[in-house]
Parts: sequence; structure tokens; C-alpha cells
Amino acid sequence: GKVSPYNGLYEVKPVKVAKVTNQEIIESIKPATEKAMTVSEIKAAGQEQTGRLVTVSGLKIKSIDSPLDIGSHWTVTAEDSEHNTLTIYINYHIGAEAQTAIKNILDQLGNDKTFTFHGVLSCYNSMQVSPCNTATGSAAQAFVIE
Repeated sequence: GKVSPYNGLYEVKPVKVAKVTNQEIIESIKPATEKAMTVSEIKAAGQEQTGRLVTVSGLKIKSIDSPLDIGSHWTVTAEDSEHNTLTIYINYHIGAEAQTAIKNILDQLGNDKTFTFHGVLSCYNSMQVSPCNTATGSAAQAFVIE
């Protein structure tokens, strides 16, 4: 495919589509490893880091920009102990079950409990993180109360 940016977000547009048959050998996918990062490191990361699995500890909810309606996108602003803010974007495509689980965790967190976030580094106008399904867990496991 061909990589091209769209409003700060890189996407791959197919150049050629080929049918894969059961006779072709597909290399096994290497498991991704998470990288522990600080909010400052995420903000300084370049777009080439997009797609990296990250862990960010010591966060608290600062604000949630909209009602937590299942089936809609949510933007959560988290803050570390040095008051650096991090955008956590929750896309409705993760599914109603995962969104419901995340909503319950966000309700438990309030603004006073500290949590660790596990997810993928992404960029849409600025660096942000998003929950995702991985080989080791679902998007609903992105928020871990410390």
C-alpha cells in the first residue's frame, strides 16, 4: 500500500489487492511489546511512533469532554503528577461491550484515583493514546486502577 497523511493521521491506501489462498505461506505475526512512556515522552514522540503499544502510569482523570454515551466517540483528558495532560481517545468501533466496561471504570476513577493506561499511541492533530484489542487483552482492559 501507499502511506499518506490525512489531517495528521497516517493511513495506508491499497495499491494492489490480491487474493490470499490457503496454499500461500503467511509469516507469523511477531507479538507486540508495550513500551513504558511518560506523558512528556508521548507528547515529544514523532508520528513514526504511531501504532506503538504503550503503558503510561500515574494518571488521573482531568476531564471528559462529552457524555459517555455508548456508541459515540469519547475524549478523556488525563493528567500526570506534574500536570502534563494526555488525550485518551475512545473510538466507538471498539464495541458496546468494551465501551460499557470502560465507562464503568471511568465512573469508578472519578478525578481522584490514579490509574495506568495500556493502549496504542496515535496521532490526530496531536499525539494521543487509544485503547485497543491486543493478543493479551481487550480494549476494556486499557484502564487499570492503581
